[in-house]
Amino acid sequence: MFPIDISGSIRLRDLGNPASFVTRVSERLVDMLDEAGVTEVWPGEDTVRFKTASFWTGGRGGILAYFDAGTLRIETEDTSLRIRYRLSTVRMLFVITALSIVFFGFLALSDAGRGSDWRDAVMTAGFGWLWVFGLNYVFGMIRFPLRLERELQDVAK
Repeated sequence: MFPIDISGSIRLRDLGNPASFVTRVSERLVDMLDEAGVTEVWPGEDTVRFKTASFWTGGRGGILAYFDAGTLRIETEDTSLRIRYRLSTVRMLFVITALSIVFFGFLALSDAGRGSDWRDAVMTAGFGWLWVFGLNYVFGMIRFPLRLERELQDVAK
């Protein structure tokens, strides 16, 4: 739920007996997380939990650049697997909020010194925060399931 996490699911279809793919998909999820540089991974029978480093070093191009922790759950359906994910954006929320307060705080103080209305600085800060956090949130929400589905297609054949 905005702004603290992103939840959703992808579906791998037409697998025949999807139960036989659960282990392979789970192993591929762990491998993907390792490749992405995740610091802690807790694999389970049908669930994989992870936590990233305190200061992300994967760069903007990393699939997990927007998230600090998450859970991936594998569920079997008739002839398909559904991978449900819940990814935490708490660290991104705190970091962007803190940086916005500092940056726009200086802006408000600067404007106040010139006799400008402080409400303009607050409105600018709000829009600036929404722009930076909101875009990162939307990018993460779009990129993660697309990448996850692409990475798991080869496993489910």
